[in-house]
Amino acid sequence: MANIKFTTVTDATRAGGTPADGEYVWTSDTKKFYRGDGSTSGGVLIGAQSSATIDDNSVTLAKLVQTTQYKILGRSSSGTGNWQEITATANVFSILQAADYAAIRTLLGLVIGTNVQAYDANTVTTTATQTLTNKTLTAPVLGTPASGTLTNCTGLPVSGISASTATAIGVGSIELGHASDTTIARVSAGVVSIEGVNVVTVSATQTLTNKTLTSPSLTTPALGTPTSGTLTSCTGLPVSTGISGFGANVATALGINVGTAGSPVVNGGALGTPSSGTLTNCTGLPTAGIVDANVTNAKLANMAASTFKGRVTASTGVPEDLTAAQARAIVESAAPDTVTITGSTTLTKASHQGKVLYCTTGALNLTVDNSTDFDAYASCEIWNKTGAVVTFVATATINRIGSKPLTLPANGRAVLSREATADVYLLTGEMS
Repeated sequence: MANIKFTTVTDATRAGGTPADGEYVWTSDTKKFYRGDGSTSGGVLIGAQSSATIDDNSVTLAKLVQTTQYKILGRSSSGTGNWQEITATANVFSILQAADYAAIRTLLGLVIGTNVQAYDANTVTTTATQTLTNKTLTAPVLGTPASGTLTNCTGLPVSGISASTATAIGVGSIELGHASDTTIARVSAGVVSIEGVNVVTVSATQTLTNKTLTSPSLTTPALGTPTSGTLTSCTGLPVSTGISGFGANVATALGINVGTAGSPVVNGGALGTPSSGTLTNCTGLPTAGIVDANVTNAKLANMAASTFKGRVTASTGVPEDLTAAQARAIVESAAPDTVTITGSTTLTKASHQGKVLYCTTGALNLTVDNSTDFDAYASCEIWNKTGAVVTFVATATINRIGSKPLTLPANGRAVLSREATADVYLLTGEMS
């Protein structure tokens, strides 16, 4: 008796080997049981049965997989393959279960004689040539009949008359209502008459004789030369060409906008830019009318010798000629330009020249070097309000009267002036 061996492996491990005869293999992942015979790769599945072992005609409907209502077993996909469930409806099953064709026609609502007409020789078709007798057509579309007689027809719209006919209508005239009423007749090509009077058209060239036009609206007519006319309510008459009797170039000038070259000058109008003109007797010329930077000294009013243009009179007004004393008083009354210095500072032209310097905080140094660069004979005034000493530190030359020191005591005042030579200065004042 052969030994029996049981082994548990994954399905992949089983498929990669050949179990020995009498060996049984359980796959832990697929939960299937295989028996080895020593030759079959992966072993023989226990419980498997091929379709070849099923007897013909032995599978009953009860053995098939259950399905839901209104399903048909067949195949709707292309190609050969498994059977498929095809979804149908109650109506489809009613037709499939109908007893005969008559029952199917009843289900479809196609009962002959009730829903549809049975065909016979008198049935009208869409393609056959047939004659309909005693039939009434309701609002038919006739298309283009090959012939027809409209003797008894009414209601023909005018738009239904052909736009052009090869044969003239009637015998040359149309009686509207009655021969004694209104007659429309052809006079010549493009001309018709009503009761013998030619009808005026918009395109024909015609002569109107003894006609009175009441409130007409004429679009760009050529009036020619009327013998008379009143233009009281007319507009748009061109001055330059529509009026005669003016002097030379007057009509042309009247057609140019005021203020434009070649236009006439009106009271209160704009002169534009005249090519010439004399304003001897003109007044009221605004200053805005004077071109900037064009009034020369010669055009100004004469002045007395040694005077200046200015104004000492209170309020705004015209300029006045000032004496030297008046000009000096204005200059000297102006408050000085001051600079407050709170720490050691290098004096420069930009910040200190021509100004009064107030030193206000502690002992400090004022440096004078080549960057000071005052203009020749320009100066600044120094007031020491620090309560301590202000010291002048110089790399430039500072001359002093009597070789006074370069220190300015508290509450002292000094003036620093540049001499003619660059970087050479004169320091005067209460130095100690």
